[in-house]
Amino acid sequence: MRGVTILATIMGIMLIVGTAVLIAVIIGRIKHHPVSPVARPYLAAPITIPHGARIATMMTDAGRLIVDLALPRGDHELVVINLATGARIGTIALHAAP
Repeated sequence: MRGVTILATIMGIMLIVGTAVLIAVIIGRIKHHPVSPVARPYLAAPITIPHGARIATMMTDAGRLIVDLALPRGDHELVVINLATGARIGTIALHAAP
């Protein structure tokens, strides 16, 4: 019976010490948390698309947004946009094979 009492006392002390260490670590991380820089507003120029075109699909890759435009006459056009600046990098016209 005495062994159980000693074991329970040791486990209780370990629980209290562990909780104190956990609280100390959390407080330390809160105090030393770096302040994130203020985000600057994203002011990109508007991207114009041809009249009657609709966005068929979009995908991202390597910092670029690729927009697949379905044109009214049935062709497609890929518009490549830089995600960091919002500027149009270029376009690729896709035509159906005859």
